[in-house]
Amino acid sequence: MINRRRFLAISAAALTTPAVAQPTKWYGYALGAEVSLTFDAPPEVAEPAIARVRAELGRCEALFSLYRPESDLSQLNRFGHLKAPAPEMLRLLRACDRAYRQTDGRFDPTVQPIWQAAAQNGDLEAARKTLGWDRVRISPDHIALDSGQALTLNGIAQGYATDLVTEVLRQAGWRVP
Repeated sequence: MINRRRFLAISAAALTTPAVAQPTKWYGYALGAEVSLTFDAPPEVAEPAIARVRAELGRCEALFSLYRPESDLSQLNRFGHLKAPAPEMLRLLRACDRAYRQTDGRFDPTVQPIWQAAAQNGDLEAARKTLGWDRVRISPDHIALDSGQALTLNGIAQGYATDLVTEVLRQAGWRVP
């Protein structure tokens, strides 16, 4: 299981020989979690990869962050629907759907209203009535939530972002364990 505070800890090895490489570390923050990367390469080799990682994490934040009011997830939660969702959002929600079905409903991203009610001393019973992934409607051109619903994708989005960053690094020629 991914540690929520450090969801991304990838060690990438440059295509140079390990004896020549010097570790370069980068620390950041994404999707509500600390992020760290260690590259076995000097800074001048690692910096372009770090820039790519930061760009990819920025894309992920723009899609899945609960902490950014302009993110696609925040817009979906605020308005109850999202038109023309990004392919990455659709892939992640389909993964949520599989997890929901495989766990007989134990994995349910519609718990966000419960988190909000608990944090704000709100009505937990009313929040519980909004639960139900089976009421979320997903199509290639539209995502719609039932009345009062909101999603949290924290853990699964962090794992998905890690997969996307790993792929970015591989495409740039890095070996990622």
